[in-house]
Amino acid sequence: IRMILKFQEVKKFPRPVPFIPVGVNYRKGKLRTDVKISIGEPLFAKGESEAKTFTQTIMEEIARLSNLKQVNRETSIHRS
Repeated sequence: IRMILKFQEVKKFPRPVPFIPVGVNYRKGKLRTDVKISIGEPLFAKGESEAKTFTQTIMEEIARLSNLKQVNRETSIHRS
């Protein structure tokens, strides 16, 4: 994520690159496995300086979409 954000800064993109969080949740049944894919809203960061908190935000959103236990931390989510 840090490298993409740095590239975004260096190339002076007119808009931030969207990061799309995707969650996967599955449950094994008797005959087959049920899989649920959840796609979140695009998340954006302005630059490399936001990489650490932005990575945490993305991970929290993936955990939420996957119905996994989350670590509660204050982070900012940038949505379009």
